[in-house]
Amino acid sequence: MDVDSSSKSGVSSMAPLAIGLFGVVVGAISLFMSFSNSSKITALQSSVADAAQAASDAKTAAASASGLAAKLDATSSKLDTLVTNTQDVLTKYGQAITEDRTKITELTDRLGKAPAARTGTASAGSKASPGPGGTHTIASGDTFSNIAKKYGVSLKALEDANPGVDSSKLKIGQSITIPGARSASSTAATPAPAAAASTQ
Repeated sequence: MDVDSSSKSGVSSMAPLAIGLFGVVVGAISLFMSFSNSSKITALQSSVADAAQAASDAKTAAASASGLAAKLDATSSKLDTLVTNTQDVLTKYGQAITEDRTKITELTDRLGKAPAARTGTASAGSKASPGPGGTHTIASGDTFSNIAKKYGVSLKALEDANPGVDSSKLKIGQSITIPGARSASSTAATPAPAAAASTQ
């Protein structure tokens, strides 16, 4: 009877110790799990912070790209305007040059015809026979075309009669042959014998 009482009292005294140990183990497990979860939470928070920073960086980059695109559009627009203005200026200059060339050509033609118009005679030193031929002395503004018209001969006939003469390099005082010329003015004609002598 005493043995049973002492064994029961021993078991009873060990129960609180077992419960205490169990509590310590449970607490240790809880502490370990809490620490482990805390580490995971910290890592998760760090990942969330990194993701938030990345999102912020992406927004900043997007804003910068948008600003750069706007600047590029503005620059492209300015270049287009500059090209258009340059083309307009070049077109106007081209028109002005064309007009100037036309005026110069007209003025040259007038200057070439001016001596005959003022005097009503052939240019100074000009000779032409009313008969089969004659000579003409080149004066300022003379061209083969003007001379042919003046003496009533074709341009080809005038060129054929002067094979050694470069019509683009006529010199003042140079003498050329007039084939079968008709004098443009009676005062420009020379006596037939003189003309015949000049052709010999």
